Amino acid sequence: MNARGSLLALIKYHVVACISTVRWRFVPPVYLLALMSFIVDKRRNVWWNLMPLGDDANVWDVAQWFLNNVFYDGFLILLGFALLVEDDIVRGHKDGTLRSTLLLSRSTLRWWCAKILSMGVLALAYMSIVFVAILVASLVMGIPMGFHDSGASIRLADIPIQHRWYTLPAGWSTVAYTAFAVFSLTFTMWVIAVVHQALSLFVFPSRRIPFFVFFAWLLAGFMIQPAGGAWWDVRWLLYPGKCFAEYGRGSISIPVFFGVMTTALVGAAAAGYRRLRRMDF
Repeated sequence: MNARGSLLALIKYHVVACISTVRWRFVPPVYLLALMSFIVDKRRNVWWNLMPLGDDANVWDVAQWFLNNVFYDGFLILLGFALLVEDDIVRGHKDGTLRSTLLLSRSTLRWWCAKILSMGVLALAYMSIVFVAILVASLVMGIPMGFHDSGASIRLADIPIQHRWYTLPAGWSTVAYTAFAVFSLTFTMWVIAVVHQALSLFVFPSRRIPFFVFFAWLLAGFMIQPAGGAWWDVRWLLYPGKCFAEYGRGSISIPVFFGVMTTALVGAAAAGYRRLRRMDF
């Protein structure tokens, strides 16, 4: 980082410091194994003739089905990312870099803005790894690449509603829907990471409490009643198909979802900054 502690230099420092940890090296192999297991499981599914992983499926069917699985969205994608960024501030405090970067930045606000933006970069890097893992695992398992809607995806509407969860909206291809799902999850991971960092300031120097808060929230989702409970179930907020859902907790429009998540991002950022100004490292 240069002596002036510019915003870009601070962002780069935060990203490199986090992504250089050993745990990031496990992300690609973990997702490759998870996806291979996922594909094998879907091929054995009783609804095989209707599920979008039939003989005429392509990699985009794998992508949309994997990214629309509330179990993987919550317990793998969310908790996996939370583990990667959980001790970012505590680690910096222990090795002395937190105080030094705060001094070099010459501004608590600049340091915190860099931290927030670095979480966005890390979320993008994380979801990029997930997406590449989907492509690689699919090809390894013999599922072909294609940039068209397969016969399997066209049959999606024929799947019994209790096994479908969502329907592609008119005019949306599986490629476009996958792009939306990746973008939606990336943005959501960014918001959650900022909430995580802000919460870690309030429970400092604990490094595990924020992670277990999200874990408990996931478990609580199983006890939240479907009617009117969408906004309180983190699994449903993560699930990209919520914007096109047909039953259960109902759909959440795209503008409303991103509006609420942006508000949460700004609120967490403001609360974290206020807390940071009162702390003495």
